[in-house]
Amino acid sequence: VGVLGATGSRFVLVFVVQFSPQTISMAASSGPSCVGVLGATGQQGGAVLRALVAKGVSVVAITRNPSSEKAKVLAGLSKVEVRQADLDDQKSLEAAFNGCDGAFVVANFWEGMDPNKEMKQYENCANALKAVGGMKHIVMSSLEDTATNPKMADAKVLLKHATGDMKVPHFDAKNRSHAFFEGLPVTFLYTSCFVENF
Repeated sequence: VGVLGATGSRFVLVFVVQFSPQTISMAASSGPSCVGVLGATGQQGGAVLRALVAKGVSVVAITRNPSSEKAKVLAGLSKVEVRQADLDDQKSLEAAFNGCDGAFVVANFWEGMDPNKEMKQYENCANALKAVGGMKHIVMSSLEDTATNPKMADAKVLLKHATGDMKVPHFDAKNRSHAFFEGLPVTFLYTSCFVENF
């Protein structure tokens, strides 16, 4: 668990990281040399991309629209290659991740607000990463499963789902997508909130 706070600005960031056994066993090895970053033109992916480039890591910025203004800016950065892929198309993800040995995975629930679609997108990502192979480390942006949280026991069920009741679907869909990454060296990064939310 990490906590960062600044009393003057009332800014608090809380995050939880959950490592898979594969990630822990690979901790002694060198990190990825080329990381495929989903959502590279967005807030989370963009921040990850900038941090990796600052550390000298090569990045494949994965976006649906490589001709967008944001993608063109990324293409002009040193150590960044922009590739096209769609989270709904596993084959395009395989092509985009080809040659990468690391990945940052994030989907956008708010585009359509459909937990089934988001879970399918995470499944496509996991299957693409397995097909590409050679991954040293994957980070998946996630959230907790609210249905299993005792503090949410009295919360209303918003969605009856095949995987179980969902009290906060955009949390639960991400967390239940962890199963797709079984066998991969993955770290689940549980974000809580962003400064932009306030």
